[in-house]
Amino acid sequence: MINRLKVFLNTMGLLGPIRRAAVKSRLLAPVRRAAIRRHARNQGIVLEFRDSLIAVQKGNREIRINPKHEVYVWDMINSFDYYHSAVFPSEANGVEFVDYSRPGLQRLKRSGVEFEFPSLPESDESTEVYLSVLGLRAGDVVLDLGAYAGASAYFLAQAVGAGGTVVSFEPDETNFRYLQANIARHHLTNVRPVDKGVWSETTRLEFQAEGNMGSSAVAVLGRNTSVKVVNVVSLDDAAKLAGEELPRIAAIKMDIEGAEVAVLKSAGDFLRRHRPRLVVEPHFVNGRMCTEEICQVLRGYGYCVQLINQGVQNWSLIGASPSKS
Repeated sequence: MINRLKVFLNTMGLLGPIRRAAVKSRLLAPVRRAAIRRHARNQGIVLEFRDSLIAVQKGNREIRINPKHEVYVWDMINSFDYYHSAVFPSEANGVEFVDYSRPGLQRLKRSGVEFEFPSLPESDESTEVYLSVLGLRAGDVVLDLGAYAGASAYFLAQAVGAGGTVVSFEPDETNFRYLQANIARHHLTNVRPVDKGVWSETTRLEFQAEGNMGSSAVAVLGRNTSVKVVNVVSLDDAAKLAGEELPRIAAIKMDIEGAEVAVLKSAGDFLRRHRPRLVVEPHFVNGRMCTEEICQVLRGYGYCVQLINQGVQNWSLIGASPSKS
């Protein structure tokens, strides 16, 4: 959900000048912030850049995030209600605020379930779409690709029951610790955490591990802060890690921050063999949303696809199921 700022700056003719300014005089942050402030004002939102946090304010409501996660401010502006309503807020001096500026325990607003998040929460709205699209049954095996802190793993695990299995892949080491913590908190004995990412092949990859939901492969989104080399696997090898004793993979939830096309293009044999149902979150890659490309790849494998709104402005998920013909 992260690359929309680049798209906006590019369409405004600002991306090139900002990059040149950054190279020449390290003015990237002030110029970028000025552009973001203008956009925020147009949405009726006020930004405050404090030492310990960034406050995104709309009326008497406020979202707080860590300055090191400034790239997420763009999403906070465009989808303020979505992020503010994800968890139960706190109140101080007449302001209802949600604090994502530091790790903490948050209670999701619609389900009431508590999770420890390193920063932004996984909302009930997106998870409800996952479950609706995947149509899970008791005993199903699910690959949870891009597990983040494990909220989706929790609800997937409830859907497949004690006889089912959720295999959750998360390469960001901070996120993975929270995934493990939430598995332990909720006694999710049918969830198997795997500290690897998913890619077009099994290898090692430079990964921007920022301890938030937008951590991604450097090769995809080009962000090069907090870079670490991580282990990644193909879908075929992901299935093997799920366990040879398990039946076929029934469903896949894929939220892998721009790596979707690379993974799916290399997964034809896997998808034809297992025929899983999928829910995929598309992302901006090289300034272009990859929704249609993902749909074309899946149709080529004999899938029926549909776009489903997940509550985020202009940001649909892709649901896919094997064609019956």
